[in-house]
Amino acid sequence: MELIETALAKAGISGIPGLAKFIGKIAGPAVGEFGLMLQDRVRSRRFFDQVKTYIKAQTMLEKAGEDPQVVPSKILFPLLDGAALEEDEDLSTKWAALLANAANPNAPFTTYPSYPHILTLLSKFWFLHTFTRL
Repeated sequence: MELIETALAKAGISGIPGLAKFIGKIAGPAVGEFGLMLQDRVRSRRFFDQVKTYIKAQTMLEKAGEDPQVVPSKILFPLLDGAALEEDEDLSTKWAALLANAANPNAPFTTYPSYPHILTLLSKFWFLHTFTRL
């Protein structure tokens, strides 16, 4: 039962009373497979979103004529996690821009490890109305 609840939560499906129990009753002995199947779908989706972020960042760096440098793990991993969870296309592009800036050896500013965390806190409305006026 716990495996199903975890898989549902990772898939963004929560708050439906009795759903895990219902799935457990229907799936019977195959319940473990069901949980693993949901986890695989979530992993695939996150991987796909991360690849989209890499592609956008690569395009940005190519347009700038820059060769990427290594991004420290303490910046890269939280950045890719946040990018994989972003559903808004405009904010998804901001994640890619953050990655491109972190990978740009000639960026005009330093990308700090706190930046991915800060970006996770911003809504599209807040971001567009604050940063477009600067």
